[in-house]
Amino acid sequence: MYKMSRLSCKLFHLFPFISLNLLSLENFPNEIQSYFKDDQEICDVIRESRKHCGCTCGILPCSPETCECSRNGIECLVDRPSFPCTCTATDCNNIFGRREFDEAVVRSHFYSTLVRTQASQYQKVCSYFTFFYFTFSYLFYCFSIESFLFGYAFVF
Repeated sequence: MYKMSRLSCKLFHLFPFISLNLLSLENFPNEIQSYFKDDQEICDVIRESRKHCGCTCGILPCSPETCECSRNGIECLVDRPSFPCTCTATDCNNIFGRREFDEAVVRSHFYSTLVRTQASQYQKVCSYFTFFYFTFSYLFYCFSIESFLFGYAFVF
């Protein structure tokens, strides 16, 4: 067996050559082969479309008629300078707007989501404890009234 190190657990492991031969398409029925081929074509289309994203307004003067993002009804998005949209903040005339990546906004969204999920978990725990508290309080009350009325000696 392999001796696993801490680093190797975080990496993808390659299949041995024999396993790759067993996974070749010839060993599968025709229906599965066609599924794999269709899936491969879909993945290729997605990969190609990722290469052609954003607008090219940095080359041309930006206007709502020429901006690809504006014509498609979306805002321009800039993750880093000139990617995926090449327009600048001063020259962008997209009627839907322009949004730049802001790490502080992403971090604050992450923390607000984290706080919201933790608060909902805390609320669930509190509701369970409240239910048990009132249930046991009611039982204690019933036993104390019953012991008072009927003379039972319960020690709590």
